[in-house]
Amino acid sequence: MFDQMKFIREIYPLNRTLVSEGTDLTLEKIGEALPKDFCVNAYRIIEIPSGTRCWTWTAPKKYVLRNAYLEDSAGKRILDIRDSFLHVASYSQPVDAWLTYDQLLPHLHYSSKRPAAIPWKFYYYSPNWAFCIPYNIFRSLNPSETFHAVIQSEFVDGSLKVGELYIKGRSPSELLIITNICHPCQVNDSITGVSVVIDMLHALNVQDLNTSLRVLFLPETIGSICYFATQPNASDNIRWGIFTEMLGNQDTLALQYSFEGSTYIDRVSEYVLTVQGKPFRTGAFRQIVGNDELVTNGPGLHIPTVSLSRSKATGDSFPEYHTSDDNPDILIEEYLHEARAVLQGIIGIINSDYIPHRRFKGPIFLTGHGLWNVWGDLPEGKEHTDRIMYLLEGELSVFDIAWKLGLRFEDVKRIVDEFAAKDLVECSPL
Repeated sequence: MFDQMKFIREIYPLNRTLVSEGTDLTLEKIGEALPKDFCVNAYRIIEIPSGTRCWTWTAPKKYVLRNAYLEDSAGKRILDIRDSFLHVASYSQPVDAWLTYDQLLPHLHYSSKRPAAIPWKFYYYSPNWAFCIPYNIFRSLNPSETFHAVIQSEFVDGSLKVGELYIKGRSPSELLIITNICHPCQVNDSITGVSVVIDMLHALNVQDLNTSLRVLFLPETIGSICYFATQPNASDNIRWGIFTEMLGNQDTLALQYSFEGSTYIDRVSEYVLTVQGKPFRTGAFRQIVGNDELVTNGPGLHIPTVSLSRSKATGDSFPEYHTSDDNPDILIEEYLHEARAVLQGIIGIINSDYIPHRRFKGPIFLTGHGLWNVWGDLPEGKEHTDRIMYLLEGELSVFDIAWKLGLRFEDVKRIVDEFAAKDLVECSPL
Protein backbone atom coordinates (compact mmCIF):
# COMPACT_ATOMS: atom_id res chain seq x y z
CA MET A 1 0.00 0.00 0.00
CA PHE A 2 1.47 3.33 -1.08
CA ASP A 3 1.56 5.89 1.74
CA GLN A 4 1.27 9.22 -0.06
CA MET A 5 1.89 11.49 2.90
CA LYS A 6 4.91 9.48 4.07
CA PHE A 7 6.39 9.73 0.58
CA ILE A 8 5.74 13.48 0.44
CA ARG A 9 7.37 14.07 3.83
CA GLU A 10 10.47 12.14 2.72
CA ILE A 11 10.86 14.18 -0.48
CA TYR A 12 9.83 17.53 1.01
CA PRO A 13 13.12 18.65 2.69
CA LEU A 14 15.42 17.78 -0.23
CA ASN A 15 17.21 20.54 -2.16
CA ARG A 16 15.53 19.70 -5.47
CA THR A 17 16.73 21.99 -8.23
CA LEU A 18 17.44 21.44 -11.94
CA VAL A 19 20.52 19.31 -11.36
CA SER A 20 21.43 18.51 -7.76
CA GLU A 21 21.96 15.68 -5.32
CA GLY A 22 18.47 16.29 -3.93
CA THR A 23 16.96 15.82 -7.38
CA ASP A 24 18.96 12.64 -7.96
CA LEU A 25 17.81 11.22 -4.63
CA THR A 26 14.20 12.11 -5.45
CA LEU A 27 14.33 10.05 -8.64
CA GLU A 28 15.73 7.11 -6.69
CA LYS A 29 12.94 7.38 -4.12
CA ILE A 30 10.37 7.50 -6.92
CA GLY A 31 11.77 4.24 -8.26
CA GLU A 32 11.44 2.68 -4.81
CA ALA A 33 7.84 3.91 -4.45
CA LEU A 34 6.58 2.59 -7.81
CA PRO A 35 4.59 -0.69 -7.90
CA LYS A 36 7.13 -3.50 -7.91
CA ASP A 37 5.09 -5.99 -9.92
CA PHE A 38 5.20 -4.12 -13.22
CA CYS A 39 7.59 -1.18 -12.79
CA VAL A 40 10.88 -2.89 -11.96
CA ASN A 41 12.03 -3.12 -15.57
CA ALA A 42 9.79 -0.34 -16.87
CA TYR A 43 11.40 2.54 -14.94
CA ARG A 44 14.76 4.04 -15.88
CA ILE A 45 16.66 7.21 -15.15
CA ILE A 46 17.90 8.99 -18.28
CA GLU A 47 20.95 11.24 -17.94
CA ILE A 48 21.66 14.25 -20.16
CA PRO A 49 25.20 15.57 -19.52
CA SER A 50 25.69 19.23 -18.64
CA GLY A 51 26.44 21.31 -21.72
CA THR A 52 24.43 19.09 -24.07
CA ARG A 53 22.72 21.21 -26.69
CA CYS A 54 18.98 20.60 -26.44
CA TRP A 55 17.23 22.45 -29.25
CA THR A 56 17.80 26.15 -28.43
CA TRP A 57 18.66 25.32 -24.79
CA THR A 58 21.63 23.77 -23.00
CA ALA A 59 21.53 21.15 -20.24
CA PRO A 60 22.53 23.02 -17.03
CA LYS A 61 25.41 22.33 -14.69
CA LYS A 62 24.94 20.60 -11.37
CA TYR A 63 24.36 22.96 -8.44
CA VAL A 64 26.28 22.11 -5.29
CA LEU A 65 25.43 24.19 -2.21
CA ARG A 66 27.87 23.37 0.59
CA ASN A 67 27.14 26.12 3.08
CA ALA A 68 25.45 29.51 3.31
CA TYR A 69 24.64 31.99 6.03
CA LEU A 70 24.14 35.68 6.75
CA GLU A 71 25.49 37.15 9.99
CA ASP A 72 25.86 40.57 11.57
CA SER A 73 29.10 42.21 12.72
CA ALA A 74 28.85 40.47 16.10
CA GLY A 75 28.76 37.06 14.42
CA LYS A 76 25.06 36.46 15.14
CA ARG A 77 23.49 34.26 12.44
CA ILE A 78 20.50 35.88 10.78
CA LEU A 79 19.97 33.13 8.20
CA ASP A 80 21.46 29.66 7.78
CA ILE A 81 20.70 26.96 5.20
CA ARG A 82 20.89 24.41 7.99
CA ASP A 83 17.43 25.71 8.87
CA SER A 84 16.11 25.70 5.30
CA PHE A 85 17.55 25.51 1.79
CA LEU A 86 15.05 28.19 0.85
CA HIS A 87 17.19 30.80 2.59
CA VAL A 88 19.40 30.86 -0.52
CA ALA A 89 17.99 31.52 -3.98
CA SER A 90 18.51 28.35 -6.02
CA TYR A 91 21.57 28.45 -8.28
CA SER A 92 23.03 31.44 -6.41
CA GLN A 93 26.61 32.31 -7.30
CA PRO A 94 29.26 31.98 -4.56
CA VAL A 95 29.94 35.02 -2.38
CA ASP A 96 31.96 35.86 0.74
CA ALA A 97 31.74 39.57 1.47
CA TRP A 98 31.06 42.18 4.17
CA LEU A 99 28.30 44.46 3.00
CA THR A 100 26.50 47.54 4.22
CA TYR A 101 22.74 47.42 4.56
CA ASP A 102 22.31 49.30 1.27
CA GLN A 103 24.71 46.92 -0.49
CA LEU A 104 22.92 43.87 0.89
CA LEU A 105 19.39 45.09 0.16
CA PRO A 106 19.32 44.19 -3.60
CA HIS A 107 20.26 40.63 -2.60
CA LEU A 108 17.40 40.09 -0.17
CA HIS A 109 13.99 38.67 -1.05
CA TYR A 110 10.99 38.69 1.28
CA SER A 111 7.19 38.55 1.12
CA SER A 112 5.17 41.15 2.96
CA LYS A 113 2.05 39.13 2.10
CA ARG A 114 3.32 36.21 4.15
CA PRO A 115 5.59 37.90 6.70
CA ALA A 116 6.60 34.76 8.61
CA ALA A 117 7.42 32.70 5.51
CA ILE A 118 10.64 32.28 3.54
CA PRO A 119 10.03 33.02 -0.15
CA TRP A 120 11.62 30.85 -2.83
CA LYS A 121 13.62 32.48 -5.61
CA PHE A 122 15.89 31.04 -8.27
CA TYR A 123 18.56 32.17 -10.72
CA TYR A 124 18.51 29.22 -13.09
CA TYR A 125 19.33 31.18 -16.22
CA SER A 126 20.72 34.53 -15.02
CA PRO A 127 23.85 34.52 -12.78
CA ASN A 128 23.20 36.26 -9.46
CA TRP A 129 22.95 35.52 -5.76
CA ALA A 130 20.45 36.27 -3.03
CA PHE A 131 19.19 35.37 0.40
CA CYS A 132 15.51 34.78 1.09
CA ILE A 133 14.32 36.10 4.42
CA PRO A 134 10.99 36.23 6.29
CA TYR A 135 9.63 39.76 6.19
CA ASN A 136 9.43 39.84 10.00
CA ILE A 137 13.17 39.22 10.23
CA PHE A 138 13.93 41.66 7.42
CA ARG A 139 12.16 44.45 9.30
CA SER A 140 14.40 43.85 12.32
CA LEU A 141 17.65 44.44 10.39
CA ASN A 142 19.64 47.48 11.51
CA PRO A 143 20.35 49.81 8.55
CA SER A 144 23.55 50.97 10.33
CA GLU A 145 24.88 47.41 10.59
CA THR A 146 27.34 45.62 8.32
CA PHE A 147 26.64 42.05 7.29
CA HIS A 148 28.73 39.03 6.36
CA ALA A 149 27.20 37.21 3.38
CA VAL A 150 28.54 33.73 2.70
CA ILE A 151 27.36 31.35 -0.01
CA GLN A 152 29.63 28.40 -0.72
CA SER A 153 28.27 27.08 -3.99
CA GLU A 154 29.73 25.37 -7.05
CA PHE A 155 28.56 24.73 -10.58
CA VAL A 156 30.05 21.47 -11.80
CA ASP A 157 29.54 19.16 -14.74
CA GLY A 158 26.83 16.63 -14.00
CA SER A 159 23.74 15.26 -15.68
CA LEU A 160 20.18 16.47 -15.83
CA LYS A 161 18.15 13.38 -14.94
CA VAL A 162 14.69 12.33 -16.01
CA GLY A 163 12.74 9.43 -14.56
CA GLU A 164 10.91 7.61 -17.34
CA LEU A 165 8.31 4.91 -16.83
CA TYR A 166 7.05 3.16 -19.95
CA ILE A 167 4.27 0.60 -19.73
CA LYS A 168 3.41 -1.08 -23.01
CA GLY A 169 -0.23 -1.68 -23.78
CA ARG A 170 -1.78 -3.70 -26.58
CA SER A 171 -1.84 -0.60 -28.79
CA PRO A 172 1.32 1.39 -29.60
CA SER A 173 -0.62 4.64 -29.11
CA GLU A 174 0.59 6.36 -25.95
CA LEU A 175 -0.76 8.61 -23.25
CA LEU A 176 1.94 10.85 -21.75
CA ILE A 177 1.83 12.02 -18.13
CA ILE A 178 4.36 14.62 -16.94
CA THR A 179 4.96 15.78 -13.40
CA ASN A 180 7.72 17.88 -11.81
CA ILE A 181 10.23 16.93 -9.12
CA CYS A 182 11.86 20.33 -8.52
CA HIS A 183 11.05 23.16 -6.03
CA PRO A 184 13.11 22.57 -2.86
CA CYS A 185 11.38 22.38 0.54
CA GLN A 186 7.92 22.71 -1.05
CA VAL A 187 5.20 20.10 -1.54
CA ASN A 188 2.06 21.24 -3.32
CA ASP A 189 4.28 22.71 -6.01
CA SER A 190 5.25 20.26 -7.35
CA ILE A 191 5.53 16.87 -5.65
CA THR A 192 1.82 16.42 -5.06
CA GLY A 193 1.69 15.69 -8.78
CA VAL A 194 4.37 13.03 -8.34
CA SER A 195 2.60 11.42 -5.39
CA VAL A 196 -0.81 11.37 -7.10
CA VAL A 197 0.64 9.76 -10.23
CA ILE A 198 2.42 7.08 -8.18
CA ASP A 199 -0.79 6.45 -6.23
CA MET A 200 -2.68 6.10 -9.50
CA LEU A 201 -0.10 3.62 -10.79
CA HIS A 202 -0.61 1.45 -7.71
CA ALA A 203 -4.30 1.20 -8.64
CA LEU A 204 -3.62 0.52 -12.32
CA ASN A 205 -4.50 -2.87 -13.78
CA VAL A 206 -1.81 -3.28 -16.42
CA GLN A 207 -3.29 -6.57 -17.61
CA ASP A 208 -6.19 -4.62 -19.11
CA LEU A 209 -4.06 -1.83 -20.56
CA ASN A 210 -4.81 -1.19 -24.22
CA THR A 211 -3.14 2.21 -24.63
CA SER A 212 0.55 2.41 -23.73
CA LEU A 213 1.53 4.74 -20.91
CA ARG A 214 4.64 6.94 -20.63
CA VAL A 215 5.23 8.83 -17.37
CA LEU A 216 8.01 11.42 -16.96
CA PHE A 217 9.30 12.70 -13.61
CA LEU A 218 11.54 15.67 -14.30
CA PRO A 219 12.68 19.21 -13.44
CA GLU A 220 10.22 21.80 -14.70
CA THR A 221 10.36 22.76 -18.39
CA ILE A 222 14.08 22.19 -18.97
CA GLY A 223 13.53 18.53 -18.11
CA SER A 224 10.99 18.08 -20.89
CA ILE A 225 13.15 20.01 -23.33
CA CYS A 226 16.25 17.92 -22.59
CA TYR A 227 14.29 14.67 -22.65
CA PHE A 228 12.61 15.13 -26.02
CA ALA A 229 15.69 16.76 -27.58
CA THR A 230 17.88 13.77 -26.71
CA GLN A 231 15.23 11.04 -27.19
CA PRO A 232 14.09 11.95 -30.71
CA ASN A 233 11.88 8.89 -31.18
CA ALA A 234 10.16 9.14 -27.80
CA SER A 235 7.28 11.21 -29.14
CA ASP A 236 6.55 9.05 -32.19
CA ASN A 237 3.53 7.28 -30.71
CA ILE A 238 2.40 9.83 -28.12
CA ARG A 239 -1.14 10.88 -28.98
CA TRP A 240 -2.16 12.84 -25.87
CA GLY A 241 -0.57 14.37 -22.78
CA ILE A 242 -1.47 15.38 -19.23
CA PHE A 243 0.64 17.65 -17.05
CA THR A 244 -0.24 17.65 -13.38
CA GLU A 245 0.84 19.52 -10.25
CA MET A 246 -0.54 21.53 -7.27
CA LEU A 247 -3.17 18.93 -6.38
CA GLY A 248 -3.39 19.07 -2.59
CA ASN A 249 -4.36 22.64 -1.69
CA GLN A 250 -7.82 23.79 -0.72
CA ASP A 251 -9.37 24.71 -4.04
CA THR A 252 -11.36 23.13 -6.84
CA LEU A 253 -9.60 21.19 -9.56
CA ALA A 254 -8.71 23.23 -12.62
CA LEU A 255 -8.50 21.88 -16.16
CA GLN A 256 -6.35 23.89 -18.55
CA TYR A 257 -7.05 22.99 -22.16
CA SER A 258 -4.41 22.16 -24.73
CA PHE A 259 -3.17 24.72 -27.24
CA GLU A 260 -5.81 23.58 -29.75
CA GLY A 261 -8.42 23.57 -27.00
CA SER A 262 -10.84 21.05 -28.52
CA THR A 263 -8.87 17.84 -28.97
CA TYR A 264 -9.74 14.35 -27.78
CA ILE A 265 -7.80 14.71 -24.50
CA ASP A 266 -9.53 18.05 -23.80
CA ARG A 267 -12.96 16.48 -24.21
CA VAL A 268 -12.19 13.30 -22.25
CA SER A 269 -10.73 15.30 -19.36
CA GLU A 270 -13.71 17.64 -19.22
CA TYR A 271 -16.11 14.71 -19.42
CA VAL A 272 -14.46 12.84 -16.53
CA LEU A 273 -14.47 15.93 -14.32
CA THR A 274 -18.13 16.48 -15.16
CA VAL A 275 -19.36 12.95 -14.46
CA GLN A 276 -17.41 12.72 -11.21
CA GLY A 277 -19.68 15.48 -9.97
CA LYS A 278 -17.23 17.69 -8.08
CA PRO A 279 -16.93 21.43 -8.85
CA PHE A 280 -14.12 22.29 -11.24
CA ARG A 281 -12.80 25.21 -13.24
CA THR A 282 -11.50 25.44 -16.80
CA GLY A 283 -9.13 27.77 -18.59
CA ALA A 284 -7.62 28.24 -22.02
CA PHE A 285 -4.01 27.35 -22.76
CA ARG A 286 -1.58 29.27 -20.49
CA GLN A 287 -4.38 30.86 -18.46
CA ILE A 288 -3.90 28.64 -15.41
CA VAL A 289 -0.38 27.18 -15.45
CA GLY A 290 2.65 27.40 -17.67
CA ASN A 291 5.05 24.50 -17.35
CA ASP A 292 5.92 21.39 -19.32
CA GLU A 293 2.69 21.50 -21.30
CA LEU A 294 4.25 24.53 -23.03
CA VAL A 295 6.93 22.15 -24.36
CA THR A 296 4.70 19.28 -25.45
CA ASN A 297 2.04 21.50 -27.04
CA GLY A 298 4.77 23.51 -28.71
CA PRO A 299 6.62 23.62 -32.03
CA GLY A 300 8.12 20.36 -33.19
CA LEU A 301 6.08 18.15 -30.86
CA HIS A 302 2.46 19.30 -31.14
CA ILE A 303 1.24 16.80 -28.54
CA PRO A 304 -2.18 17.96 -27.31
CA THR A 305 -1.55 18.29 -23.56
CA VAL A 306 -3.94 19.40 -20.87
CA SER A 307 -2.98 20.30 -17.32
CA LEU A 308 -4.71 19.25 -14.13
CA SER A 309 -4.08 21.30 -10.99
CA ARG A 310 -5.74 23.38 -8.30
CA SER A 311 -3.95 26.51 -9.42
CA LYS A 312 -5.72 29.87 -9.68
CA ALA A 313 -3.56 31.42 -12.36
CA THR A 314 0.08 31.56 -13.34
CA GLY A 315 2.05 33.51 -10.71
CA ASP A 316 -0.81 33.49 -8.20
CA SER A 317 -1.42 29.79 -7.92
CA PHE A 318 -2.36 29.37 -4.23
CA PRO A 319 -1.70 31.47 -1.11
CA GLU A 320 1.42 29.57 0.01
CA TYR A 321 2.91 29.45 -3.51
CA HIS A 322 6.72 29.64 -3.68
CA THR A 323 7.20 30.05 0.07
CA SER A 324 8.11 27.87 3.05
CA ASP A 325 4.40 27.81 3.92
CA ASP A 326 3.99 25.30 1.07
CA ASN A 327 4.61 22.41 3.45
CA PRO A 328 2.85 19.10 4.23
CA ASP A 329 0.53 20.79 6.74
CA ILE A 330 -1.44 22.55 3.98
CA LEU A 331 -2.25 19.36 2.08
CA ILE A 332 -5.69 17.75 2.14
CA GLU A 333 -5.45 14.00 1.48
CA GLU A 334 -9.03 13.83 0.26
CA TYR A 335 -8.12 16.26 -2.51
CA LEU A 336 -5.13 14.15 -3.51
CA HIS A 337 -7.44 11.14 -3.78
CA GLU A 338 -9.92 13.17 -5.83
CA ALA A 339 -7.17 14.07 -8.31
CA ARG A 340 -6.11 10.42 -8.53
CA ALA A 341 -9.70 9.44 -9.36
CA VAL A 342 -9.75 11.95 -12.23
CA LEU A 343 -6.52 10.54 -13.67
CA GLN A 344 -7.92 7.03 -13.33
CA GLY A 345 -11.10 8.11 -15.10
CA ILE A 346 -9.22 9.66 -18.01
CA ILE A 347 -7.01 6.62 -18.42
CA GLY A 348 -10.03 4.36 -18.09
CA ILE A 349 -11.84 5.99 -21.02
CA ILE A 350 -8.77 6.15 -23.26
CA ASN A 351 -7.98 2.53 -22.40
CA SER A 352 -11.47 1.24 -23.25
CA ASP A 353 -12.32 3.49 -26.19
CA TYR A 354 -12.04 2.37 -29.81
CA ILE A 355 -13.10 3.35 -33.31
CA PRO A 356 -16.14 1.40 -34.59
CA HIS A 357 -16.56 0.68 -38.32
CA ARG A 358 -19.99 -0.53 -39.44
CA ARG A 359 -20.26 -3.83 -41.27
CA PHE A 360 -23.92 -3.37 -42.21
CA LYS A 361 -26.02 -1.32 -44.61
CA GLY A 362 -29.32 0.30 -43.83
CA PRO A 363 -30.88 0.33 -40.37
CA ILE A 364 -30.07 -2.72 -38.28
CA PHE A 365 -32.87 -5.25 -37.88
CA LEU A 366 -32.61 -5.10 -34.08
CA THR A 367 -35.21 -7.77 -33.32
CA GLY A 368 -33.64 -10.19 -35.78
CA HIS A 369 -30.27 -9.81 -34.05
CA GLY A 370 -31.65 -10.01 -30.53
CA LEU A 371 -30.95 -6.31 -30.00
CA TRP A 372 -34.44 -4.89 -29.69
CA ASN A 373 -33.78 -3.79 -26.09
CA VAL A 374 -30.09 -3.03 -26.55
CA TRP A 375 -30.56 0.43 -25.02
CA GLY A 376 -31.89 -1.06 -21.78
CA ASP A 377 -33.24 1.58 -19.43
CA LEU A 378 -31.52 4.44 -21.26
CA PRO A 379 -34.10 7.28 -21.60
CA GLU A 380 -35.09 7.72 -25.25
CA GLY A 381 -32.85 4.74 -25.92
CA LYS A 382 -34.39 3.74 -29.25
CA GLU A 383 -33.85 7.23 -30.70
CA HIS A 384 -30.28 7.32 -29.39
CA THR A 385 -29.55 3.90 -30.85
CA ASP A 386 -30.77 5.04 -34.24
CA ARG A 387 -28.51 8.09 -34.08
CA ILE A 388 -25.53 5.96 -33.06
CA MET A 389 -26.04 3.78 -36.17
CA TYR A 390 -25.42 6.80 -38.38
CA LEU A 391 -22.05 7.56 -36.75
CA LEU A 392 -20.34 4.18 -37.11
CA GLU A 393 -18.36 5.19 -40.21
CA GLY A 394 -14.87 4.75 -38.75
CA GLU A 395 -14.38 8.48 -38.32
CA LEU A 396 -15.35 8.81 -34.67
CA SER A 397 -14.41 6.82 -31.59
CA VAL A 398 -17.06 5.56 -29.18
CA PHE A 399 -16.27 8.48 -26.89
CA ASP A 400 -16.52 10.93 -29.81
CA ILE A 401 -19.97 9.58 -30.60
CA ALA A 402 -21.07 9.93 -26.98
CA TRP A 403 -19.72 13.48 -26.85
CA LYS A 404 -21.42 14.42 -30.12
CA LEU A 405 -24.77 13.09 -28.93
CA GLY A 406 -24.44 14.41 -25.39
CA LEU A 407 -24.69 10.90 -23.92
CA ARG A 408 -22.74 9.03 -21.27
CA PHE A 409 -19.72 7.20 -22.64
CA GLU A 410 -20.67 4.07 -20.70
CA ASP A 411 -24.15 3.96 -22.29
CA VAL A 412 -22.90 4.41 -25.85
CA LYS A 413 -20.11 1.91 -25.34
CA ARG A 414 -22.56 -0.70 -24.06
CA ILE A 415 -24.65 -0.31 -27.21
CA VAL A 416 -21.70 -0.36 -29.63
CA ASP A 417 -20.15 -3.30 -27.76
CA GLU A 418 -23.39 -5.23 -28.38
CA PHE A 419 -23.21 -4.38 -32.08
CA ALA A 420 -19.61 -5.60 -32.14
CA ALA A 421 -20.56 -8.82 -30.36
CA LYS A 422 -23.08 -9.49 -33.18
CA ASP A 423 -20.34 -8.84 -35.77
CA LEU A 424 -22.13 -5.72 -36.97
CA VAL A 425 -19.20 -3.50 -36.10
CA GLU A 426 -15.48 -3.89 -36.54
CA CYS A 427 -13.34 -2.29 -33.81
CA SER A 428 -10.05 -0.49 -34.42
CA PRO A 429 -7.76 0.85 -31.67
CA LEU A 430 -7.36 4.59 -31.19
